[in-house]
Amino acid sequence: MNNKTLRQAGAVLTGAAVVAALVLNAITPPGWSKSFTPSSQGSLWLQQNNPPTERVDNNLTHWSLYVGSPNTGVTHYARLRYGLPEFEGMVLTRFYLAEVIRLPANFYAVNNDMRILNTDNYSARLNGVTVGASGGAELRTSVYITADRRVRVRSEHQGRGNIDWYISAPEPAFLSPGEWHTVELFGNLAAVEPWYFRVDGVVIAQGVAMLSNPSVPVAERIMTRAVWGADGAYRLVIPTPLELQIRSVTVADTDPNGMYQPVTNTPTALVTIPPASATATRTVGPPTATAAPVTRTATPVPPSATPTNTANPVPTECHFYDSGGLEICIRRVP
Repeated sequence: MNNKTLRQAGAVLTGAAVVAALVLNAITPPGWSKSFTPSSQGSLWLQQNNPPTERVDNNLTHWSLYVGSPNTGVTHYARLRYGLPEFEGMVLTRFYLAEVIRLPANFYAVNNDMRILNTDNYSARLNGVTVGASGGAELRTSVYITADRRVRVRSEHQGRGNIDWYISAPEPAFLSPGEWHTVELFGNLAAVEPWYFRVDGVVIAQGVAMLSNPSVPVAERIMTRAVWGADGAYRLVIPTPLELQIRSVTVADTDPNGMYQPVTNTPTALVTIPPASATATRTVGPPTATAAPVTRTATPVPPSATPTNTANPVPTECHFYDSGGLEICIRRVP
């Protein structure tokens, strides 16, 4: 059975077979990648939501993506998108995404939440079977720039909450406007594995985790779409659109930088903290297969707390998001 068949398996089976196929996919020797440039965009989808104000132009040396308009009550986007089931006959769990991008000079002053690179499990058909999101609620893992001018690595699901794996300082120098940057994101949506976020060859953040919301059904923890550019800028109501420029994009099922090392333990623990309790006991999973669990007692962080991070995140840092009245802590054990 070849690698491509294994990547298909997680999409065409159901129930327990899906779980087994996704785990199998996570340890399959990889080797597939796809890159696009303006001169070789092929079957890449160029999409916008509010033409002619929002649009994607091919300028031969780069794409110009114009996003934002005076229209209210609509989602704003100008993006490059690639359908994996449609053009490759597969979906991905482990993924690598990259783009060479330049943000406009006024980007941080004007932006109101936008993904600039992301996975998407948009519902699609593969081998006659519907795969991906159910009920229109999509799972995305992205490089996300929020209205507070911070760059984040975020897993988000419509209806099931968000997890911020990394949060930068406002207007970080590593993603300065007006300059070309190579942005890379690598991880796994269905298994606990090493992940990293790099800009211009420098690792900004990394860890070991499953880059999905754990409450998302296992069969939906997949990528059916690779997305680059301005996506999900739903509040970008402005008179003149922002122009983002992209020179090239890449999607792959492996780490081309050679940083990925498989893991056999589970160093990421999910801990629920009841909001009404004065104290809570957090049980953190063992960092190795033989070590005993470590129990720590701590005062829960109030729901209003704002997570922060730096360019070198502390391995044991927790990030919080609201999920049905509970605070969920993703703890990475060194």
